[in-house]
Amino acid sequence: KRQSLLAGARRPLEHRAPVRLYTGTAMVCGRLHLLDAPRIEPGGSALAQFRGEEPLVAAPGDRFVLGQYSPVVTIGGGRILRRSDRKVKRLGAPGLAALGARERVLDDERAGILLDLEEAGGAALRVEEIASRSLLLEERAREHLAALEAEGEAVALDLGGMWASGRVHADLRRRVLEAVRVCRVRHPRRRGVTVRALAEALGGGDLLLRQVVRELVESGELVRNEGFLSEPGHDGWLTPEQDDVALAVERALAEAGPRPPRIGELAERLEVPEDLLRATLEILARRGLAVRLSDEIYAHPEAEREARRLLLAWLRREGRIGVVDFRDLLGASRRSVYVWLDHFDEVGLTRRVENLRYLRDAAQDEWNAGHGSHQGAQA
Repeated sequence: KRQSLLAGARRPLEHRAPVRLYTGTAMVCGRLHLLDAPRIEPGGSALAQFRGEEPLVAAPGDRFVLGQYSPVVTIGGGRILRRSDRKVKRLGAPGLAALGARERVLDDERAGILLDLEEAGGAALRVEEIASRSLLLEERAREHLAALEAEGEAVALDLGGMWASGRVHADLRRRVLEAVRVCRVRHPRRRGVTVRALAEALGGGDLLLRQVVRELVESGELVRNEGFLSEPGHDGWLTPEQDDVALAVERALAEAGPRPPRIGELAERLEVPEDLLRATLEILARRGLAVRLSDEIYAHPEAEREARRLLLAWLRREGRIGVVDFRDLLGASRRSVYVWLDHFDEVGLTRRVENLRYLRDAAQDEWNAGHGSHQGAQA
């Protein structure tokens, strides 16, 4: 509550001063714990918590009069901001801002309910609790909630009688989508994110989070597959069996470098069924963890980047390249070189003229744009 001290008071009102508080027809003795000042000077005001010797029934917005404990003299008054069952200590900036917001909605029941929902964060509130906080009839609270819902300021949860802030709901939707996206980028081998992992990472109430996830799946913004959440277009998740194979495949392709094995050879080396290996490689390629060079050969992304770098550097310098030249650059077999060159033809990096490769015009322009400063230094 905010307490004002009469200008005619004889002395300041100190922290923890014993007082009598009158509101309605009730009078309760207790102490005034100041929250934002060490004392209240005559004519001044401060935020305070009244800790009574017995329970006091009061609602936000109720006015009160403060009397000196002894002798019984009126020394001030104010308005109740909120009820609290716990002791409040001296407040920092966030706490003072919260009470300031509460003070601004004292005469607006609907705004007070919205503030209750905002302060609850991800923890949804029951209608009974919302009504109790403001000493409203439940029917009156439902009317306000319906109006807030129509304005997009409140959200009714699927579990009857539970409500959450519209802003908190929208923010949680955004954070869930971002968390799923970040997981895909940072951990591309993972099948997705579980609701439990989201709860641990994002916090908030379980009911609101589960409703947000359900809404995102129903709207098609997320895909749920065997308990894992992912983005649309990234739902080719590895099965548990494929997941066991994937790490070994990535390691084998990394070790092979510019000399990637054929699928049959890789299946034999890893002792896995060829059809399982093919399915796993297709998913890894879709998720950028392998590069398809042909129907029978996949390479590690780092090997593809290095081969591309060597090829571009040679073509920029020499203008064209043959099979033997590229074989010597890569240190690979003639068979591998043909596969690599066909791959770069297919992705539009090079064009073939008889047995030679040249940089395509678009690739040449891109190269020049990215290396203009380097060329100027050499000129």
